[in-house]
Amino acid sequence: MTMAFRTVKTAIETLLNANVGAPARFRVFGYQAQQRGASDFLGNDRAVRVYYNKGNFPKSAASVEGPFDHQLTFTLELITVAQAEADLTALNDPNSTDGDRAAALLASKPAAQAADESMDEFMEIIFQILMDARNQDLGLPKYSIDARWIMSMDKDPAIPTGKYVVLTGAIEVTCAAEEIVTGEQPVTPADPSILIDMESIDGDTNQKTVIEQEL
Repeated sequence: MTMAFRTVKTAIETLLNANVGAPARFRVFGYQAQQRGASDFLGNDRAVRVYYNKGNFPKSAASVEGPFDHQLTFTLELITVAQAEADLTALNDPNSTDGDRAAALLASKPAAQAADESMDEFMEIIFQILMDARNQDLGLPKYSIDARWIMSMDKDPAIPTGKYVVLTGAIEVTCAAEEIVTGEQPVTPADPSILIDMESIDGDTNQKTVIEQEL
């Protein structure tokens, strides 16, 4: 039986993939196995990957026989890639004046700024998808999970990669689910009829567990 944390991870990937849009606003890495370089992102420059990060099992929320309450934490790794944006028409036009070219350069957008703005929009999109009230069950049957929540959103420093800039970020998602243990191989318990007769232990008429020595 698949544990709930794996089912929820797949549900998040499926939900994100269903909301990619047309034209695609981003890609879900779980649906594309091949590796790609920075230049391959351009034109569809955002991607997200879902990781099961950690889980806690509060002892007070379960019996020894289960089901077991599993407090799940997932990390959504976001990647966006950008290159500098400029009005190449003015720069390449032989009839452009020096003033035209200077204006075009001043209006250009550095790659780091483009990547940062793209990441901000990307985080906004993911937040809207996951926190939409209609998606509180992440596409799973009702009551399969509980208390889904986005705990944090973080961005890393922009990393130049040749003429491109790669920017990564992370969104932490939490929820709760029940884990049911089916077991791998049952273990036969010891025979409860085996008893220890303490009276039969020689020299221990008081049924002590220590050895007394004469002084």
